[in-house]
Amino acid sequence: MKKILLLFGLLLGCSALAAQAVIKGVVFKSSSCNENALEPLPDVQVSADGASSVYSQDDGTFKLQFHNKKPGDATRIWARKEGYVFLNEKGYEDFILFSDPNRGIVLILCTTGAYSRAAPDPAEYTKILQEVSSLKKNLAEINNSISQSATNTHEYQELQGEKENIERRLEANEQELKKLSARLSKADWKAISFEIREAMLDAANSGAEGEDTEEFSEESIDLFIDLIWESFSEEQLDSLQQMGDPAGQKEAMADWWKAYLFATNMQFEEAERAFERMAQREENNPDVLLPYAAILAINLKNEKAIAQLERALNIRGLDKIQYVEVAKSLSSMYQSADRLDDAEEILDKASKTLQSVKPDSDNPHYVQGLQASLFSEYGDLYYQKSQFQKSEQYYRKAIEVVEGMAREGYQAPSARARIESDLGAVCSKLNKYDEALSAYKIAYQIYSELVTVDRKLYLPSQSSVLYRMANLFSKRNDYKTANDIYGNLEQTYYSLAQKSPEIYQPAIANVYAAQGRVLHNQRHYFLALNKYDQAMEIFENLSKEHQETYSDEISSILNAMGLSHLAYGQNDKAKAKFDEALKIDSRLAKRAPETYETALAETFDNLGGYFQVLDQYDSAHIYYNKALEILERYDRKAPRVYKLHLLNVKQGLGTLYFQEGNDEAARKELGEADAMARELIALDSVVFMPDYAKTIQEHGIVYLNEEENAFALGKFEQALNLYEKLSKEQKGVYEIHKANVLWGLGKIHSLEGNGQLVRVYFDQALALCREQLEKNEDIFYSLMGRIYLDFAGFYVKNRDFSGALDHYQEAEEIFNKLNGKNRLEEYQNTLGEIQLKKAELYLQLKQYNDAENATNIARQIFVDLKDYGRNQAAYQGMLAEIENAAGELNLAKEDYYRALQNYNRARSYYQDLRKTEPETYRLKELETMAKIGEIHLRSDNNTAAQQQLEAVIDSVEAAGGAPLEYRQQYQAVKANAYMNLGHLFFSRNPERSIDNFEEAKRLYSELSKVAPDNYLPTLLGIDLNMGHLYYNGENIIGAKEKYEQVLSHFNGNNHRTSTAMLHVYVMANRAMGNIFFSTYNYEQAAQHFEACIAEKELLSVAGILDKAEFLKQAGLSNLNGVDRDVKLRGEHQLEEARDIVRSQSRDSRAQQMLQEICGYIDCY
Repeated sequence: MKKILLLFGLLLGCSALAAQAVIKGVVFKSSSCNENALEPLPDVQVSADGASSVYSQDDGTFKLQFHNKKPGDATRIWARKEGYVFLNEKGYEDFILFSDPNRGIVLILCTTGAYSRAAPDPAEYTKILQEVSSLKKNLAEINNSISQSATNTHEYQELQGEKENIERRLEANEQELKKLSARLSKADWKAISFEIREAMLDAANSGAEGEDTEEFSEESIDLFIDLIWESFSEEQLDSLQQMGDPAGQKEAMADWWKAYLFATNMQFEEAERAFERMAQREENNPDVLLPYAAILAINLKNEKAIAQLERALNIRGLDKIQYVEVAKSLSSMYQSADRLDDAEEILDKASKTLQSVKPDSDNPHYVQGLQASLFSEYGDLYYQKSQFQKSEQYYRKAIEVVEGMAREGYQAPSARARIESDLGAVCSKLNKYDEALSAYKIAYQIYSELVTVDRKLYLPSQSSVLYRMANLFSKRNDYKTANDIYGNLEQTYYSLAQKSPEIYQPAIANVYAAQGRVLHNQRHYFLALNKYDQAMEIFENLSKEHQETYSDEISSILNAMGLSHLAYGQNDKAKAKFDEALKIDSRLAKRAPETYETALAETFDNLGGYFQVLDQYDSAHIYYNKALEILERYDRKAPRVYKLHLLNVKQGLGTLYFQEGNDEAARKELGEADAMARELIALDSVVFMPDYAKTIQEHGIVYLNEEENAFALGKFEQALNLYEKLSKEQKGVYEIHKANVLWGLGKIHSLEGNGQLVRVYFDQALALCREQLEKNEDIFYSLMGRIYLDFAGFYVKNRDFSGALDHYQEAEEIFNKLNGKNRLEEYQNTLGEIQLKKAELYLQLKQYNDAENATNIARQIFVDLKDYGRNQAAYQGMLAEIENAAGELNLAKEDYYRALQNYNRARSYYQDLRKTEPETYRLKELETMAKIGEIHLRSDNNTAAQQQLEAVIDSVEAAGGAPLEYRQQYQAVKANAYMNLGHLFFSRNPERSIDNFEEAKRLYSELSKVAPDNYLPTLLGIDLNMGHLYYNGENIIGAKEKYEQVLSHFNGNNHRTSTAMLHVYVMANRAMGNIFFSTYNYEQAAQHFEACIAEKELLSVAGILDKAEFLKQAGLSNLNGVDRDVKLRGEHQLEEARDIVRSQSRDSRAQQMLQEICGYIDCY
């Protein structure tokens, strides 16, 4: 769009910068006020509003300078000389100042004596012209009606009468028009061209409504030319030919008017045909070839445009100014064709030529204007070459020249606006967002004023600035403002496209694509895909006529669609889009490798990411390496341009190696990416600092996902320092990145158990999100929700279940709000997972009703998602997890029947899911079968329990060839089954029970070599149960050895590291207390029972009656002591136990304990 608007500017004059400053003209004397014979008239005082009066020279020429008016402003011009009348004064009463330095005005005076008849009035002429055109249209319509009407009817007679009336009026108007035309020269025609243009519009569209629907037709202009031609005398034609004016021939005159009218009315196809005829007629006229090339470029015929400009550049006799103007335009066209070296070479020649030009005494600022244009062209060139700092320097040079001209009274608003807009674009690339926005605002303000002068001409430029501003707001993560602007632009471009679809339909498509990118960044993938579809439909329709013109845009949108489908979980659709893009990019890369191979690399990169998501590592490597091969080749030529993309591919490879378990290769790739980022910083710290920070942040995320916490911590801290520095320079841009890094730091410290730092970083991240909510509510709300989820997980880990519930509630409220605004599966899935987490917490707190309610809500969410969601298998897996959770709840409530129903439903889900992922869900099914066996065991259905557990063991042994990543999990399932068989035979067959416990211990011991903390509580529990077996078999020594072996693992407070460890610690002390009590070692017995009582967490682990039991046992042990104080402590412990069991008097166990206690102390 930028280039089209730039080229269109050529139609309005080759150097608008200088031409806008002055108005030149000639004063003529007409000997007879009704004749066209003219001669220069000197010493005429020419005046205008806003300019000092001047006098015409001997040749009639004059020059007005306007110090306080801009191009497009209205002024009044008048001429005075004693004894003379200003004939065409009417045409200059409300005159619009030109922007073209080659356009001049003609003032005609005649003597008072000769002024016997009224001079022709341009307004009068155009009025009659419009009337003639309208009457001819009416006449054609009536003739058509007569041909369809039956003769000798009343209707036929009325039509004939109306026809005769129109013919009489038409003849009278044509005669009057000829009289007026005979008194106007060609100079007059040019002087009143603006009024003629408006008259032609009215004549061509007398029935049209609205400015944007008006168009000229060939027929209307031919009618106009016929009328003019008929009014010219032979003397006038001879005079025109002597002036060298092409209007000496009727066809040439028609083409001149057609080219002018069609071009200024943006009918570019028609304008091209007229310019082509003119170029054939005047093949050595640069004033024809230059605008002809611009029209060709607008019509997407770049090669033909370049040919015309190269032809113009080789015309013999070109003066230096003409050479510079043509060379500048040719440089612009070379840039459009990606011939950047050719563009720079021709621009250097133009610049060198201009340095040898001396300022024109009549227009001293003309050369300055050209110089500013060349500086601006250099800015465009270096922008294309990604040399953004050089680009910025040249744009600022251009602005400096324009400002200097303005201080001397020569305004160039449209040029200033265009340069400011381009400066904003390069500042955005340099991450100077405030400066970019300031430049855009200046450009927008100027264009807003110019639009009031000529809406058709300047509205596209104003819209282009708005589009860039919207992109800037999007880059600054201010998606709300960006979306508002895109919405307004959509309407504006739609209106413009009604007139010039080939120019503005692509602009509409680009707006749709930009809206899609914003929605994708906001995680609204479905809505993003809708916008991409709209953009794609436009480009596909346009490509039917211009097959290759829009191929790269189509490929870019296909890649964007693929990424949205991938993020949305629609993997097959993502692959289809990437494959379509691959076909296009491959074709384009064969045709023009240097232009399109890097786009092909981007598609390869996306395909590598796609296969990585699907865990198809070999295919991922193939595509990543294809992308690397291209990018490494281009990186050697232009590191500024391609290194960033190259390091992104390296990062993808690094994560891929981590997924494969090849940590050494992963660190190598990430290290190379890090080195590349540092190279970019060395090239340009201003441009690439944000990319460097993002690279470091991405590395931190990779290390965090791979549980390389130390590496992750270093990367996140480094990224945070970089973002802090960037935030000071550009407020409001990097907060989202800072919040993500703080979140990452909180997660690392949570894994490391640094509770205080977890709170610090999570709280800082949340505070930052709250500050930015107004700018980008969806993104920051979503991030806040995820932080609350991790915060809740931290509280769960620290057994603060109430704190965890509070944070899950905060997360739930956020995702409910997001889901209410934009119902996404992602949000519903998260809400279901939150309910499942809450159910688990309620279960821990023994709030069974709340747990059941949360479980039911989660079940309903995932039932709905399974019915219509994009990933039914994943939701069926979640339903299985919910049934497992419900089973745990019913187990806690000792409702074994319902628990069995839950686990059997879960097993049924897993059996279905084995069709999609056999290994994952076969393992899940075996875990569920083991749980079913445990339920049978707890409900004393020993036969069913034995069958189920032995079936689990047989199935695991049958799966001996399972993939490596599943073998440990299979072994854990098998070990658990042996352990439950140990419980099964505990009282029925102690020897067999010990055998099963020993096998379970062997399996768990192997597993603990990999993850000792995970399996230690289970191993100690097995030893504890074996000790119980020895104790029951009256092997007191063997039992005591087992219990002491268990207790030897506890030192300091490590028994409090988990609920399981605390449970083992308490049970081992209880068992030791029983042994010492039964062997009359009451002092040792009391110590072990009191060790149980000392645990503050006991109530949440064992229950209040267990505490009463320990108090009773400690009290009885101390009562048997010798020391009086010990006995007294024993009494107090029994009294405390008595008070506890009394509070639980409805419980049968409490009632029995009360009877036992009352046998030793007074209970009444």
